[in-house]
Amino acid sequence: MGLSSLQIALGSEALNIQTDMSVTMSPDANAAGIGWNLMSRHTVAEFAELRSEHEPEWRAWCQLAFAGLSSPGGTQPIVTLTTREQDCLAYVADGLRTADIAHRLGVAEVTVEMHLRKARARLRARTRDHAVAVAIRRGLI
Repeated sequence: MGLSSLQIALGSEALNIQTDMSVTMSPDANAAGIGWNLMSRHTVAEFAELRSEHEPEWRAWCQLAFAGLSSPGGTQPIVTLTTREQDCLAYVADGLRTADIAHRLGVAEVTVEMHLRKARARLRARTRDHAVAVAIRRGLI
């Protein structure tokens, strides 16, 4: 049996939690959505500043944790990524946006998007954050 909204609110108040952020994911098309709630004792303004700076990393870590919790114990297929795909995923893991990655690599944004799309397909990832998590778990970046 799950906790009611009132129980969660009272528990949050008892822990002095003032702000939070939900990171939702869906394991597959037939499953209910799942997610993580990141909670903080920071003020709304402090949390907003931290979120604007670190949200991509927070989302990537949630994807990584989810991938670790949901992966079967069996072996994973061997996947290789091109150097550019690895570079792009590593920059995403560092929190860079597509335009910033393109500037650093000296390529067009559409080229970065292509590398990320191909990496997601190779890794069978649903999102770029999920691709980062899978690549980290497999030691590819």
